[in-house]
Amino acid sequence: MILRHLDINGYHCYKETGFDFAKEVTVLIGKNGTGKSSLLKAICDSLSFIFNSSEKSWGFSSLANGISELGVANIQLREIYHNERMEVADNVTLHGLALFQGIELNWKFCKMSKTNSYVQSSLYKDAYIAFMKKFKETGKLPVLSYYSDRYPHINTKMGKTVKEYLEKDDIFAQNWGYYQWNDFTSCTEIWQKRFIKANNLLMSFTRSLEKLKKEKSSAVTSITQQVKTLKSEIDYVTKYIRLFTDNCYEELSDRSDDIKVVDLVIDGIDEFFIKCIFEDGVIRRWDELPAGYERLFSIIFDIAYRSYILNGSTGEPEGLVIIDEVDLHLHPSLEQDVLQRLKKTFPHIQFIIATHSPLVISNFRQDENNIVIQMERNAANYKHYVLPDIYGMDYNYTLSEVMGTEPRNSYLNSLKEKYIRLARRGKKTSQTLVLETLRSLVSSERFEQLKTELEQSVQEG
Repeated sequence: MILRHLDINGYHCYKETGFDFAKEVTVLIGKNGTGKSSLLKAICDSLSFIFNSSEKSWGFSSLANGISELGVANIQLREIYHNERMEVADNVTLHGLALFQGIELNWKFCKMSKTNSYVQSSLYKDAYIAFMKKFKETGKLPVLSYYSDRYPHINTKMGKTVKEYLEKDDIFAQNWGYYQWNDFTSCTEIWQKRFIKANNLLMSFTRSLEKLKKEKSSAVTSITQQVKTLKSEIDYVTKYIRLFTDNCYEELSDRSDDIKVVDLVIDGIDEFFIKCIFEDGVIRRWDELPAGYERLFSIIFDIAYRSYILNGSTGEPEGLVIIDEVDLHLHPSLEQDVLQRLKKTFPHIQFIIATHSPLVISNFRQDENNIVIQMERNAANYKHYVLPDIYGMDYNYTLSEVMGTEPRNSYLNSLKEKYIRLARRGKKTSQTLVLETLRSLVSSERFEQLKTELEQSVQEG
């Protein structure tokens, strides 16, 4: 599924606006309070129409069946737009346009602000029916997943049904690939327990198979199929961790072996856990990984497992993934490469990503399929626009001109002091070089202010 456009009316901070999204990656940047989180929430709420369970789902078996957490978003009154006089909008309307397996989906997600009102299912009925018909035709479902800035450090509570599934030998039912897809908590622990279970079952069945073959048992065929199925599950998930950490991509700025994972293994006696084996020989338990690695690896693991549950091991993961604060906990070298790694690992996933990192966007090539949206706010007025391609721009330029933030004051101060010393010595050529450096670090307006301050300091000296 590719989300092409979303009109937002009367939702959170947005009175009326609309966003176009790129086919591959859309990066959202802007200061805190410019509406990034509201937009991400609006996307999740609008897409929840596919989990409709009312009206008997118009002849289809609901994707929400058996999962109480799944359903159409229930927008609260506090989430509907209020103006500066705290007057609430008449309704909230999210109008989405998307492409799913070659068919256009056009729907509205609308709820009145009156007490006890409901989302108007008639406004997304046609899109829902078209979506479900295509699903029934192909058997394929899109990956949908949202990763908050708290992911993966708050684990979801595992209810009775989840625990029962983890006790079984078989994989989760298909619709469980959407379990808590839009929650701020993490399901990674659930998938890890399943991964451990699959590995242990594979080991047990492999041993049994060797014995059964010697005995020429009739159970050989069924056990062989179970071994094949378990191996495909394990290999599928492991493959994407390897792909994400591979250093073969030309665009990467850091190709060191300390990120490259060659295998995932299970260890433990009474309590089992996953270990990552790295190219440089280091072996780490998953829960002992550096915070940046743990978050990114957990996202990759989650996407891969959801894709496997939804569609099995055939084909690449397809769908929409939303990541808030993609740069969280990352070393600068990985900030520069994270988008490239995500795109190479999941070429058929559409990413909508928020970041505060100039390194993330300065190393990101923009084109019709990859864009950066600058989000701004002036009092209660919100606006946004697509930035021109800034690939390869200097870090400090990106920080000052795009992010609207000056580089470190200590560096600026050292340059200012250097300029004053040179001016007092009459070193005009060197003064000019320092001024040019300052010009590259700050906005044009701030540069003129600095020049005036420097001239005053020289005169006072």
